[in-house]
Amino acid sequence: ATVSVLNWRRPVTSREGYTAMWIPRLLLAFAAACAAEVRVVMYTGDGADATGAASQRSCLEKHDGGGFNVSTAARITAEVLSTADVLVLPGGDAFYFTQGAIDIPAVQAFVRRGNGYYGTCAGAYAGCKDIAFAAAANRSLAAQIAASGNQGMGLSDTTCHMFFSTGLTTSELTPAGRQVFGSVGDLTLTHVNGPYFAPKTATAAAVFASSTSGEAAGQPSVVVDTYGTGRSILLSPHPEDPSNLHCDIVVKA
Repeated sequence: ATVSVLNWRRPVTSREGYTAMWIPRLLLAFAAACAAEVRVVMYTGDGADATGAASQRSCLEKHDGGGFNVSTAARITAEVLSTADVLVLPGGDAFYFTQGAIDIPAVQAFVRRGNGYYGTCAGAYAGCKDIAFAAAANRSLAAQIAASGNQGMGLSDTTCHMFFSTGLTTSELTPAGRQVFGSVGDLTLTHVNGPYFAPKTATAAAVFASSTSGEAAGQPSVVVDTYGTGRSILLSPHPEDPSNLHCDIVVKA
């Protein structure tokens, strides 16, 4: 069975081929490469959504194929990351990159040297290279983003655009997304103000359906990318929402 935090393959010469051959499977391949379980550390400190994080952890720990060793941490430091293969920043109500609880250089070094990053909603904003935000939309959030210089941790070469919407959204998988998530159909997932993405060199794995309200329609809702020799996946919606649970998406991301 394939268990890969990212399933690396040699690139081919065309950009289309490059995209298809370098698609990551962000929580399913280190065991295949290392003959060991994937060590996942999940941030559960200030601002993290405790319910969502617990659900995400449950999905991984109850995965039929096993292979995941999940721990939690209220602070993310180089020491914490030294025993992990993948860092998960779950959804939440804060921009993690403005908090002292997360050592940003340590996270960047961790991914750069070949590990994985999985960010959902707030965690996706944190992983973006930069953030486009209308200050008039929410002064508190605008202040947080301004404090960061309108930049995330840069683990994915993409811009996060604020998308204020709560409820179910449908995302259509791209060919790259079908490689990541397998044969699942379109994704109908819970969305709680997560971003839509404007990828630069990142690859769209799913796009918001044309029926989505506002300017997010047709824009990427999931992106995958490389950072150094590591890899990242950013998800706008919440497959871990207990009221609309999709553990298959959590595990295959």
